[in-house]
Amino acid sequence: MLLDTRHDYFTDEAHGHVAILAVAREAEGQGVGRALLGAAEAWGRKQGFRRLTLAVFADNRRAKEVYARQGWEVELETLYKVL
Repeated sequence: MLLDTRHDYFTDEAHGHVAILAVAREAEGQGVGRALLGAAEAWGRKQGFRRLTLAVFADNRRAKEVYARQGWEVELETLYKVL
């Protein structure tokens, strides 16, 4: 997991960001991701942030389900176009 600090473009408020979250395939389904998210939340609270953000690939249904069970909500969708 890689955590960093980002700033909201509109408000300039600092927040925590889960830049990378990866669990080895053989460890999937054993609560490792949930534990990492818990550690990210603890880090964010210690930093005094009100919010954490993360990005997930649109077709990563399993990760989205894990995030939803942990209370994460969708706020923004990123679109792209191959040139």
